[in-house]
Amino acid sequence: MGRSLSPTLWAVLLHSFASLTSAQTTDWTQYVKPFIGTEGTAPATGFNGGNVFPGPVVPFGSVKLGPDCTSNNLTVSANAGYLPDGITAFSLTHVSGTGGGPVYGVVSQMPLLSLENVNALDNLTYMAPRAEPDTASVGYYKTTLRNGIITELSATSNVGILQHTFPVGSQGYVLVDVSHYLPSPGGDYQSQFYANGEITISDDGKTYQGYGVYKGAFSEIPAHQVDNSTVSGGPLTYLFGDRVGAVFKFGSNTTVVKSKVGISWKSVSMACEFKEREIPHWNLSEVTQGAKKAWNDEALSTITTSDLSNQTRLQMFYTGLYHTSLMPTDKTGQNPHWDTEEPTYDDYYTFWNTSGFYNGQVQGGSNADNVLADAYIKGLQRGINWTAGYLAMKTDAELTPYNTFDSGDPTSSVKEGRGALPDWINLRWITPSYSRSISRTVEYALNDYSVAQVAKGIEPESYDKYLNRSAGWQYIWQHNITNPNYEPGGCGQGCEAISYIYEALPWEYSWTVPFDMETLISFMGGPNTTESRLDAMFIPGGRLGAVGVNGGNGIGTTLYNPGNEPSFSTPLLYNYLPGRQWKSVLRSRQIMLWQMLGMYPVVTQPVYLITAPWFSNMSMAVGGGKTLHISAEGLSDTSYYVQSLKINGDAWNQSWFSHDDIKDGGTLEFVLGSTPVSWDTGAVPPSPGHLSVNKTF
Repeated sequence: MGRSLSPTLWAVLLHSFASLTSAQTTDWTQYVKPFIGTEGTAPATGFNGGNVFPGPVVPFGSVKLGPDCTSNNLTVSANAGYLPDGITAFSLTHVSGTGGGPVYGVVSQMPLLSLENVNALDNLTYMAPRAEPDTASVGYYKTTLRNGIITELSATSNVGILQHTFPVGSQGYVLVDVSHYLPSPGGDYQSQFYANGEITISDDGKTYQGYGVYKGAFSEIPAHQVDNSTVSGGPLTYLFGDRVGAVFKFGSNTTVVKSKVGISWKSVSMACEFKEREIPHWNLSEVTQGAKKAWNDEALSTITTSDLSNQTRLQMFYTGLYHTSLMPTDKTGQNPHWDTEEPTYDDYYTFWNTSGFYNGQVQGGSNADNVLADAYIKGLQRGINWTAGYLAMKTDAELTPYNTFDSGDPTSSVKEGRGALPDWINLRWITPSYSRSISRTVEYALNDYSVAQVAKGIEPESYDKYLNRSAGWQYIWQHNITNPNYEPGGCGQGCEAISYIYEALPWEYSWTVPFDMETLISFMGGPNTTESRLDAMFIPGGRLGAVGVNGGNGIGTTLYNPGNEPSFSTPLLYNYLPGRQWKSVLRSRQIMLWQMLGMYPVVTQPVYLITAPWFSNMSMAVGGGKTLHISAEGLSDTSYYVQSLKINGDAWNQSWFSHDDIKDGGTLEFVLGSTPVSWDTGAVPPSPGHLSVNKTF
């Protein structure tokens, strides 16, 4: 995954100190394990890890409160703040599961026992090692430092509560560094930086408020010590302001210091309002219980089961479901650019951020188009202005964004849109004069297929145009795999931004045409040859080199790479081959969530590929008070192949079903066994974008 430079990010904060001298039936949060995904491929490190955020948060919460860690290993990025290394602060803003350069880690506090040898401008001088591994559960986080300080955390949507417990009889300090943020290893071109800020301390020394401005480019920032009660880094529009912050001192008779911090992306007054409304008390346990309730009510109870026999599967499933609601960030009512009552969400790393971060320097497509098309063909209305949505998609398809000449990729815009449109429009494929030419060609094809799906209803006269353009991937298909210039296992310069394919091998991208599998299978020589090529994806040792920066986007040694997006749907493609659905079940048991339900959605199509459930029964809310019930007779650790299936009471012989079959609820009744059978004798999944351009590259 990739992330490019960040535009201005505002974090407005309000804080208060207080010092002290000494129901539902099933709680689904008990199955969530927040540390799953934090460890990398090297045990006890974050190297090549999932960058998963483990701290307290509510569904889509703006506050993600957790530790910020520093690693002396420059190959490791702490994108979500957490690493097993030393702690430099506890901050309220993080992302989860992302690649690219780290972002956020702002609005922070760091508890200290002494200021001796502490340089507030260098967090390595006060970085604190842990005494033991951190502990976490939904809505709660605890860190015990080697110096004896214990910090406990919880959060609401826009407010964090921190409780620092100091050793009895010790002097206590809390450092508030407005300029603190998560750094990138080596200060590369994706680094963020502090630009400006202000902090004001109340006369009684118990509250502070202010703001921080953070930008996405590396800069050496001038700094000096300050001792005023109000400190500003410079004029509001100045982007190279002085670093500002404050140190709060507590007497040796103070054991516990509690702190509430409200943040807003828009104004100080809004941060104040959040703080008073969301946590009007000082009870951390009450905040924790509120977070658990929010997760149970709003997210985890949307899919339930009475099959509680396998704790590992329950933990895998509900932790995965939990992760799906960590992002994006709900900033409704806090749009800093224009006034709107519409829902506002940010941090869309799933299809590359559309507001807070540049989105042109990734696989290369305009992938919001795919999300819009997926919603449109599934009939989602709910107040959506589809005419405006379609016009935005057409802009992506027709307007070439200006070249940003970014150091990470000077060939086209990394800020937005499809930077290689001139080639795509004129040639129907992308030449190597643009970076990521292969992956962009494949991405643009799916993007134009998406535009065609919405055009069919909004502007029918443009449907054929965009559908024909979606066949451009065929222009670069290599039919002669004995060609000495064909390198299915290579990508040039590390499979990164300036390579001809991005963070995946050509062999991986050769499967990413979900809208026209019929043509793809014919190009490969028919179902039998396609099956053999698919089988080859799962042979250990097939991938000879790593992909991505420092090899950080690969897991295992097979050509199939579960560590990055281009391979995600590959195990399910056996469903497109008659009688091979059982192989999809076999291969997909190493990935999860949708597959654990017994189905997998095909993006931009009203189609679900059938796998096999991992629980004997599950109930999934599908909206409007309706429920889809899934059952699996005969399920065990060795019995997971589909023997037969009924959908809404009807016998089923296809390895797929449509959105219409389940949109109003219904039943999926599986019978499973230990032996693979070819039960899927019906029609294979559709190829709604099927076209043949009869063009050889």
